[in-house]
Amino acid sequence: MPGRHANTGDYRYGFQGQEMDDEVKGEGNSVNYTFRMHDPRVGRFFAVDPLFREYPYYTPYSFSGNRVIDAVELEGLEPKTIIEEGRLTQSVKMFMKPALNVSQASLENVMWYTQTNYKESGKDGPIDSRVARNALSTHGAITISSETVVYRDSYTGYSASFFIGLIAHEQTHVIQYLQFGYSAFIGKYLTEVSKYGYRDAPMEVRAYNIGDAMDDWLINNPNVIDLLNTDRCELNAIETTKLNNEIETAGKKFRLYKGIDTEIAFWANAASNILKQLKSEGTNLENSPPMVKQIYDAYRKEITDLQIERENLKEELNEK
Repeated sequence: MPGRHANTGDYRYGFQGQEMDDEVKGEGNSVNYTFRMHDPRVGRFFAVDPLFREYPYYTPYSFSGNRVIDAVELEGLEPKTIIEEGRLTQSVKMFMKPALNVSQASLENVMWYTQTNYKESGKDGPIDSRVARNALSTHGAITISSETVVYRDSYTGYSASFFIGLIAHEQTHVIQYLQFGYSAFIGKYLTEVSKYGYRDAPMEVRAYNIGDAMDDWLINNPNVIDLLNTDRCELNAIETTKLNNEIETAGKKFRLYKGIDTEIAFWANAASNILKQLKSEGTNLENSPPMVKQIYDAYRKEITDLQIERENLKEELNEK
């Protein structure tokens, strides 16, 4: 309501720290961004985005890419996101490293393309394959290699929790690429999809489980999104160190309270399926072929390693 504020008359700044221009439209009805004016009554700019040709999926008059909760308008040009120029931001990488327990290189080496940008780069070959088209239409993204992920153009307007969940999903595939190698990954993936279907293929189940767990955890911990969207340019050295510590701790807490349990459940289910299959065949683990025993033992070792990791994290974070 008009006049319901605590600002003094000589304070010129308003929404998102931008200077207010009250002379023409009245108090608080016009905000002066560097490149164009914003009308908060309708949530729109009244001049076109100077970069509209680079963002055909946005209306040229939208504010913050229509993401007014999790994104910040960058001086009337484009919304601040968790991906900048095809790479994960420093804050997102700092969060994901402990959250997924992965190497820094596995995060830094990945280029993230919208579907349009990937095709414009001249690398659209894999996107034209049946499996790739199915992945984009069903899930909305595909990890083409350990260094390339492509996602739907429309995903640029989704919530930060959803998008970071998507990153967790696709980074799980990145790790699988690095673990098996390109050819072995493709062979194993296609075999699983052919046998179980896309959504029930074990490699997809694991990725979906991690991505969904991340999305759910961020929805219940919205302060983490605020940390990831903090503008580092405005921080001094002490504030930057504090932010880094808070982001890393948030990643470790996801790992402790959600990520590890999600992975244990996956491997426990995989081990249980082996026992069920053997029982249906009228045999048991002791009488199974050596290869089956090795696979079962490998699954159980994954669980043991995760349990040890959880205890170490509890000690590190002083959690009981």
